[in-house]
Amino acid sequence: MMEKDQYMNSIQVSSFLKKHLNYVFSNGDFSSDTHTPICLWGEAGIGKTELVRDIVRASGWSFVHLSLAQIEESGDILGLPYLKDTESGKKTAFAKPEWVPDTPGPGVLLIDDFNRADTRILNAFMEVFQFYRTSSWSLPKDWFIILTANPMSSQYYVQKVDQAVMDRIMHIHMRFDLEAWISWAEDQGFDQHLLFFPLLFPEQFAQSTLSPRAWSKLFRHLSALDDKEEDQKKTLINMALPKEEAVFFMQFMQANQRPLLGPDRLIDLSQEQMDAYLEDLQEKYQQPLLIHAIGRSILTYLQEGSIRSHAGKTLNRFWLSKNLPADVRLEQLTYLEEHLNSAEKTQFRLAEIQDLMLELRG
Repeated sequence: MMEKDQYMNSIQVSSFLKKHLNYVFSNGDFSSDTHTPICLWGEAGIGKTELVRDIVRASGWSFVHLSLAQIEESGDILGLPYLKDTESGKKTAFAKPEWVPDTPGPGVLLIDDFNRADTRILNAFMEVFQFYRTSSWSLPKDWFIILTANPMSSQYYVQKVDQAVMDRIMHIHMRFDLEAWISWAEDQGFDQHLLFFPLLFPEQFAQSTLSPRAWSKLFRHLSALDDKEEDQKKTLINMALPKEEAVFFMQFMQANQRPLLGPDRLIDLSQEQMDAYLEDLQEKYQQPLLIHAIGRSILTYLQEGSIRSHAGKTLNRFWLSKNLPADVRLEQLTYLEEHLNSAEKTQFRLAEIQDLMLELRG
């Protein structure tokens, strides 16, 4: 059993992989030390594959995805044999499999679910893991191998991987982290109200039959629908969740039962009301991420231009509140500084918020 501090969340893994891959790709030729493959171990649905895709996409690198669970024959690795004409006569050669990249990188070969493959397949990959080649082909220059795997447990039909294979790989153990997932989900543009569910009910979210990946799919579908499409939303929720979980989640979704005020209602609060509202939320829910999420919903509200004419004089009561955690104020003040023009900064009395930050730091 691994200790909690031996696990990394998705933000930590992403940061490490970006730095490591940039180092590898800038380090020149292949080395069995610098090019040792990395395996991301973790429960199903926590975002291992998506994390790697996001890094590659953002970096503009080439990408090949290979699911070892679908590989049944060694010919899918070595290639199929054919007769090749040579000066000394016909010889058996192997046609390189289609999934093997042809052009130099930078590029990432992602081998998904590698411990779901048959032992024969894992053995055939040993030379690939160590030297990035087989007897019939080699990976082009500036490619790197990343693997994913589920842990050995009764939940998964996975193979026990022998030590000879494990020694050819470096290992990162990933865990699901709610804060990291919320940050990712906000970047995906999910409906902000949906993200309040895991913040308000973290136990129901974590203990649900759905994995984070399945929640992400449900939230993505629901975010694409408008408020009038209640029947469609209800059908999607019933399709995704068992009956009791679906009932609980739909109760949360009902507009008249929403426990939080949206930006359109926050702008009507006086400073005293805002202070009392934030204090009540923190006492009631004991969830620091909740206040952060409310602030992010206000920023999204600003980005979309959904602001009434007097909002600039009232929304900053959220950032000026004495009950707003300093880290939330600082993070969002930085955002406002970077994204508002000079007229908007005056409208939102940004200087007043900055003065408060200086006062708090002092």
